[in-house]
Amino acid sequence: MREIYKAKGYSDEWIEKRVRGIAVRDELTNEWKKRNVKEGKEALVMPANAGIQR
Repeated sequence: MREIYKAKGYSDEWIEKRVRGIAVRDELTNEWKKRNVKEGKEALVMPANAGIQR
């Protein structure tokens, strides 16, 4: 993936931020799956509470 972005002319900084963003999104969606969040309001509330340990 990095090679594709590099070939398109994106900077190393941009590529790093993009790859991290994708990884964070993957972690978040995995957390949703673990908590059986499907869609709608549950999915909207989850990011706000993602860092709260209960």
